[in-house]
Amino acid sequence: MKRWHKVVTALACVVVFCTTYVLIMPAITMERETFCGFTDHTHSDSCYSRVLVCEQEEGQGHVHTEACYETEKVLTCGLEEGEDHAHTEDCYETEQTLICGMEEGEGAHAHTDACYEQQLTCGLEEHTHTLACYSNPEADVEEAFDWEQTMDSVELTEDLRANVAAIAQSQIGYKESAKNYEVMEDGETTKGYTRYGAWYGDPYADWDGMFVDFCLHYAGVSHDDMPLQDNCADWIEFLDHHDLYVSTDSYNPQIGDLVFIDDEPGDDESPVRAALISEVEYDKDNALVSIKTVEGNPETGKVEKENYEAGDNHLIAYGILNIKNAAEAETEKVSDDTVIGTLTAEGKDYKITVDYTGAAGFPEDVELVVNEITKKKEL
Repeated sequence: MKRWHKVVTALACVVVFCTTYVLIMPAITMERETFCGFTDHTHSDSCYSRVLVCEQEEGQGHVHTEACYETEKVLTCGLEEGEDHAHTEDCYETEQTLICGMEEGEGAHAHTDACYEQQLTCGLEEHTHTLACYSNPEADVEEAFDWEQTMDSVELTEDLRANVAAIAQSQIGYKESAKNYEVMEDGETTKGYTRYGAWYGDPYADWDGMFVDFCLHYAGVSHDDMPLQDNCADWIEFLDHHDLYVSTDSYNPQIGDLVFIDDEPGDDESPVRAALISEVEYDKDNALVSIKTVEGNPETGKVEKENYEAGDNHLIAYGILNIKNAAEAETEKVSDDTVIGTLTAEGKDYKITVDYTGAAGFPEDVELVVNEITKKKEL
């Protein structure tokens, strides 16, 4: 009996909660501020009025006036004018002839239903608030000064890879605006404003690729080395064209590299976003253990730090950070037209020979090109 009493009590509480929620929901909805400039309004009978449209005045019709008559004098004395009689005013009578052609009262008008129309007089457009009406175009908007303040604590060095990781880490926790957004064609999906899109020039776009652009830019990576790409697909196309898009099992990633991620990995291995590598862990045999990333994730709406173990099938490929000044060279001048030295780049050593055949003197600036890694060094 006690158990049954508890069940009934619990059900009663659920009913009370649900009823209260349903009753207060309209009030909550009505309290939300809108920014569309319209009032939520549906035309009802009270929005219409009976308006006279016949353009005729209601009245008694035609009334004869002096203009309706022609007046003339008629001789009525019966005498001829001569020595014994001169016509005077008494000899004439005035007669009026109706010339208007209308009878008195003719054309009288009384308003009927045909003289009226139902016209909209409420002064409001019919409008139903949609999701777009609740977007505030001024919410969370930033200028360069605002987002650059978030990087004040980052001390940039000559190590561009470390710079990339530091700038990316300074952005962790940033959230896409939930108040300022655009609504997609389905009427339900929203794209929130981000500082990365605003910096790039497209505030409401998918912004994972723009986040990468933003970090590389503020880290000091030249746009000549890594041109701006506004989305994951364009990044892949650029990197692949320059042999910088590599599989995860053929390359040891480094801090500052890009990584391409698929949240639902399958046979197609199609990445959905680009991210930046902020930390890399190798074991004593130089085998990859794990990587940490900083990701601008439009799906979660924020910049977040993630950790992936080596071999994680969410990692589809790496994008090698193309920075020419990542290489340092020690050179030796052996003649006026030859430089021999050792180039250290991407963790590997290369022997270099550069010929300047026919040069009158040794140039001030020598461009060393080894395996597409370029370094200018003063000699």
